[in-house]
Amino acid sequence: MKKILKIIVLFAMAYLFIGCQPQTLIVGRSTMNPVFFDQLDLKREHYEILKTVTAQAKVTITETMGGLRIVEENNEFEALINGSKVDVKSGVLKFGYLANDIGRTSKVTTSPGIIKAKQSVQTYVPNDPETIARRLAKYRLINEAKAMGGDGVIEPVIASDIAVVNKKTTVIKTTVAAKVIVLKTDR
Repeated sequence: MKKILKIIVLFAMAYLFIGCQPQTLIVGRSTMNPVFFDQLDLKREHYEILKTVTAQAKVTITETMGGLRIVEENNEFEALINGSKVDVKSGVLKFGYLANDIGRTSKVTTSPGIIKAKQSVQTYVPNDPETIARRLAKYRLINEAKAMGGDGVIEPVIASDIAVVNKKTTVIKTTVAAKVIVLKTDR
């Protein structure tokens, strides 16, 4: 019995040490300025509305023993949320920000060292699945607007559908729509 207990403890310790290895976190970020009609100090002839662009993000959240497993529908990324810790298992997290919601994206930390202080950048990754889905949808919208040559977007509208598939699985589908504008320039 003691031998079996020792083996179990050794496996648990090995699992703990393997799980504590540092992970490289890759996060793509994109930002575009939203323009609200009441803030426009432009006459209609100063800008052109190209068209309305819509982008979507769909993630599946599964409750596991290790936390919440989030997978993007096209397998662009897989992440595990355990409390406030987000561990990206595969792929790249992509976050888009409109100028009024950029908030905190990273911070620089300083830790004392033997010879000199060491600085490092800690990237902030939200630990809320709906926020991850919204930021991915905004990222896609911004990239579509940029591909069209847009200078900004007008009145973005964001909607999220949350569907409980079963006791341990939830699907979040976020849709972002906005009108892409181009500023007319003097030549």
